[in-house]
Amino acid sequence: MHEDDVYELGFSISDSVKSQLDDFEPSLIHISVPDCAALALVQYARDCEIPLMGTHHSNLPEYMNHYPGARWVGHLIAHFLRHNFNFLQVLYATTPYMRQYLIDTHKLDRVTELRVWGRGIDLDRFSPKKRSDKFREKLGIDPDDVVICFVGRLVAEKRPDIVANIIKRFHAENVPFHALIVGAGPAENEMKKLPNTTCAGWLDGDDLATAYASSDIYLFPSSVETFGNATLEAAASGLPLVVDLGCSGHLVKDGVNGYGCGSDDLDAYYQATLTLLTDDEKRAEFSLQSRQMSQQYENRKVMSQMVANYSHVYDEFYSKYGGHHRNRDKQYANKDSFLAGTYPKPIALALIEFFLMRLVSFLLFLSTAYQRFQDTILLPIYQWSQNMVGMNNHRIAQPSESNVKLTQVHTDKVDILKGLCIQSDTDKNEVASTVATSSDGDSDADSGLSSGNQTSLESRTKRRIQIGDGESAMFLAKLLVSIIIFCMKIESRMRSIFEDRFSFVNKTSCVGPDKKNLKDILPPRDRIKSDTKTS
Repeated sequence: MHEDDVYELGFSISDSVKSQLDDFEPSLIHISVPDCAALALVQYARDCEIPLMGTHHSNLPEYMNHYPGARWVGHLIAHFLRHNFNFLQVLYATTPYMRQYLIDTHKLDRVTELRVWGRGIDLDRFSPKKRSDKFREKLGIDPDDVVICFVGRLVAEKRPDIVANIIKRFHAENVPFHALIVGAGPAENEMKKLPNTTCAGWLDGDDLATAYASSDIYLFPSSVETFGNATLEAAASGLPLVVDLGCSGHLVKDGVNGYGCGSDDLDAYYQATLTLLTDDEKRAEFSLQSRQMSQQYENRKVMSQMVANYSHVYDEFYSKYGGHHRNRDKQYANKDSFLAGTYPKPIALALIEFFLMRLVSFLLFLSTAYQRFQDTILLPIYQWSQNMVGMNNHRIAQPSESNVKLTQVHTDKVDILKGLCIQSDTDKNEVASTVATSSDGDSDADSGLSSGNQTSLESRTKRRIQIGDGESAMFLAKLLVSIIIFCMKIESRMRSIFEDRFSFVNKTSCVGPDKKNLKDILPPRDRIKSDTKTS
């Protein structure tokens, strides 16, 4: 398994790490992964009165909507992240779209200051100049092939099922193309079975840059990106984009350097990709526009913004809050803030983290094991028994053309979802659509996929999903969150009382750095700007 195919969470910071921090004497702490270890780091920063800031990178609660039975976990994660972000002086979202999303969905503007700080790109590494005929030849791609490229982890939230459906549909309609899949994950084996498709596995560095530049269209239907680093790399490499209009809207101008599609809109993604496949002039025009658009994200410009952001947080901590986190806490004292108290990692949360993480790991193991058992043993047995019944009743017949198309869409989804262990609302709607068409047209005996089989598959899927996605599961999740918050708030108040009355309770070996002008620590912004102009 590749290292990027798994998520790793920290639980704490060791005494050795704390000692190294003491020796380093940081002037500011920047948190990019808000896990359990981050809360320990938050506590360290508060004890030492060091300015705190963070950057938002992954929309983890939204990820859970793409896994059956995991929606309740997303509710827990959302509250945990909210508690984490509440202690940050500033949280930087990647785009204006994501900033507004965090406000509308989670009301994070009530718990911290939200600003925007984008990502950068190395325009020398990711460039159309990296296009290589030898690379294409090595992968079995003909010189005249128009290559559709997908780069990313092959997991549910990246929507490789949409990519697979489009590829199969092009193949069925005899549309000339070649697909290049760069990445790995649970759906990799299913992607390898697709027609006219090359799976290159994980690539990085110059190999990745060459893969982008040697392609012709970038198709990426994920709707959970916080910025879209891969999309920016594709644009810098001169690829027309077919991406989500919401989370990737800052990188695509619809009809200028690509097309923005609605979330889960399979037809929109198909039509946009088909347009670029069949129109050489438009593809060339969009390629130039993508490269031009990427210029605004050049690395040195983003690094200059980084220095400005660090300076803002550092200066504000002393000028506005007097160098004390408690003063900043008072500024954000409202009914939506510090729901679990002002102590980052109370004992109650530490115990819950320990048991919950092990419980989730165990449940995921059981879920994966059951899914594999169902797919490898139960489903084949069920299909065999249904075929035997069909043969005995002499009900095998040639499917009509309309049913073939709808059945193909359903089959494509089921095949790829076996590798992902997911079944989305879109998939269930397509199953129902296929059943309805079969019943409206030819009889069930004449359909390629009997409505009885489909109804049975849909009902089994719904039962499996509703275990964790139904209202009962969400009610229990909300109840659990309320209990956890109540316990944490009580402990936080007790700690505050003791710290106020007994100074020895809050003793710490850490001594925060003396307040100094940040220009003595970081490179001056005007020097970076001049470097940018002369280079």
